[in-house]
Amino acid sequence: MEKLLLGVMKFRNLVQPSMLPSLKKLANKAQPRMLMITCMDSRLCPTSFTQADPGDMFIVRNPGNMMPHSQLFGESHQSALSERAALELAVSSGVEHVAVCGHSNCKAMAFLHQSLTPEENTAQNSWVSSWLKRYAQASLTKFEQLDVHASEVNKITFSSNLREHEKMELVFDNQKNLSAVDKLSQVHVLEQIQNIKSYGFVRDLLDKKALQVHGLWFDIGDGEMSLYSKNDKKFIVINEQTLETTFSHLITAD
Repeated sequence: MEKLLLGVMKFRNLVQPSMLPSLKKLANKAQPRMLMITCMDSRLCPTSFTQADPGDMFIVRNPGNMMPHSQLFGESHQSALSERAALELAVSSGVEHVAVCGHSNCKAMAFLHQSLTPEENTAQNSWVSSWLKRYAQASLTKFEQLDVHASEVNKITFSSNLREHEKMELVFDNQKNLSAVDKLSQVHVLEQIQNIKSYGFVRDLLDKKALQVHGLWFDIGDGEMSLYSKNDKKFIVINEQTLETTFSHLITAD
């Protein structure tokens, strides 16, 4: 708590004076252009990694950057969940982008991966385990395709509930030596994209080309953010070169 209190004082003395004009403009209205759904991991600081300012984006954080599929709820408002409510609020507020951000060494994904070997899973009856079993089982099912076809192909296809032009493939680069948990984490990000697109109010805006959904993945050890490229079928590091090539269409679009 001491660090928090001292941090508030540092903000008051060093940051608040220069930020106050912007905050006053935001006091009664903000118009975020993005919703970011990311993990609650303490090592992730999305506003730092993206250099976002107050009012730039909504942020939803939970164990494993989860957005449950709409089929788990139907269209009834009786089965409310904070993630679903946040998605609806952000979309109805006019965001133009929704981004799911996973990361390396994710403890939630490690929990999920352990469920493949129940004898090693010491927390099968925990709240976290129940959360993951209910909302992330589809990601684990997709991930298991890698083991089944490992000798033939190192890719996963995401196609259920998606239209032909929205289908995604994820190909892993063997030279990068990603751990099994990190591979599962990247699979999970793309599975959440499918989940987001399963909501009718999202689908309507996608059809109108008024909304885009993106997959991000942060490597904590390297401090590098990657963005999923549908054309390259993998997560690609965001840097000066890729901004001019792979992701140039996103820059010009903004």
